[in-house]
Amino acid sequence: MAKGSSGVRKQTVTPRSRRITRSARGTPTSLNLSGMVDFTVRFWKPILMGASVVVLLFALNRLASSQVFALHHVVVKGADADLQPEVERTVKQTVGGARILSVDLEAIRQKIETIPRVRTAWVMRSLPDTIRVEVAERQPTVLVLRQSGNLEWLDAEGAELGDTSSVKISGGLPPPVRGFSEGNRTPAAVADDKDRIALYKKLQEQFTQSQDGIWDRLQEIDLTFPKDVTIRLIRPAILIRLGNQDFQNRAEQALKVLAAIQNGNLEMLGRFGMKNVQQFIDNPESLASIDISRGNSLVLIPAHPPVKTSDRQEPSKAPGKSK
Repeated sequence: MAKGSSGVRKQTVTPRSRRITRSARGTPTSLNLSGMVDFTVRFWKPILMGASVVVLLFALNRLASSQVFALHHVVVKGADADLQPEVERTVKQTVGGARILSVDLEAIRQKIETIPRVRTAWVMRSLPDTIRVEVAERQPTVLVLRQSGNLEWLDAEGAELGDTSSVKISGGLPPPVRGFSEGNRTPAAVADDKDRIALYKKLQEQFTQSQDGIWDRLQEIDLTFPKDVTIRLIRPAILIRLGNQDFQNRAEQALKVLAAIQNGNLEMLGRFGMKNVQQFIDNPESLASIDISRGNSLVLIPAHPPVKTSDRQEPSKAPGKSK
């Protein structure tokens, strides 16, 4: 080994050439076909799903607004035949041109319950084109005689239902009742009317059970003062003041006295401790009312001025009927 002047061997190092890795066809591996497919699936699949949802919603919206879901039928249950048309008309007016899927069922229910004869209502959708309504109808309970002379039905809660032409009942009309509040009623007035209705039902129960047929002989009942009940008979048209209790018994006693006066039965009248009754026997029409409100005594009250038999006028005869 040769030595230099410095005594160190010199060595020359040649760097190796850089290698470039290529695929078999000379394409970089980061751009291969499988990578492109994975990229497409990863980013375009959500886009396609979103687009499908938009298209589906658009189609459903067009379908919901089509004539398929327009209101074509209203089915009403629980209402009388004469009430059903009014309920149907109310539903159609409330729905208007809206489609079944977009109507406000609560608004329809509230509108139906503004009908006087409807107590509560349930409203349901029946796709594609029907609204179903179930009604709990108010029942006429008492026939009220207003100050104007008009008759009006109330239900058990005191709600006004309408007159006798709008509310139909089977059988004849019951005797009307005076004394119920009118106009815009306050809560206190409504409560008072409910008390009158409870009293009316009590009178009805007692009078219909009476063997004297009191209920069928009544022209009207006056409950203006519930603690001082008064009834008026059809014939003779006199008042009987009953007070606040024992209504059936007091009415029956008054009817017995009235029958004794009409028959001139002084013995019967004596049993009731009545005196000076000859004027009523001679002229029954001079008797205006019977006061039995105190229960232990009975008072006959004459008309003012007294009505005399000679004062009565015979009904005029129709032309051509005279003999």
